Amino acid sequence: EAFRSDNLPSSGGDDNSVENLAGAHTETFPEHLAAQLRQSQLLKPGSFLRLCLYLTDCLDERGYLTIPLEELAVEQGCSKAEAEQALFALQMLDPPGVGARDLTECLILQLAQGPDFNALTVRMARDGLEALAAKDYAKLSRRFHASEAEIRRAAAVLTALNPIPAAGALDARPAVRAGWRAVRPPIRGWGRSAPGPARGSTGSPRRSLSIGPPWCSTPP
Repeated sequence: EAFRSDNLPSSGGDDNSVENLAGAHTETFPEHLAAQLRQSQLLKPGSFLRLCLYLTDCLDERGYLTIPLEELAVEQGCSKAEAEQALFALQMLDPPGVGARDLTECLILQLAQGPDFNALTVRMARDGLEALAAKDYAKLSRRFHASEAEIRRAAAVLTALNPIPAAGALDARPAVRAGWRAVRPPIRGWGRSAPGPARGSTGSPRRSLSIGPPWCSTPP
């Protein structure tokens, strides 16, 4: 049947109005990130922007990047340095902590965007999470040569951060949903897809700031 405008539902408060139908699409978390990248005046259309967009589809359901940058660089035919720069651009997006490679880096990325980015909070995020989870403030005080009051203040800062960036975005923006792809984007030059993002890196845990943005490497 030919399209006729009088077939459309009226917009008088009907849940099936044109306005409601137009807004029926639910933005996924990767789309939320991609929109920020495309709107950034610092990123011009081209291969670097495409690499940043590729990384948004490589995040796991928490908003972490668990696939080694070396592997992603090979897949995309770029250098590791270019992959690192793309990751740094991704880590500047909202929500804070997105693109982290482990919990420590996730927390430090959030600290770096707030007023509590200092030597003690960063050191506790790096080397004190186990004791922090056990609320062993005396042990943390001895390890970091700080008073228990200072340790408790730093602990309050860290425990207020969000360990799952994607969940934070979902809470803050009800329209955003975790619409994760079942497989990673196609490897360049291949006609098929690689295994999905649930497969993370193997071996020993990655040190959070072994590779990181310059502003995140040396707390005041």
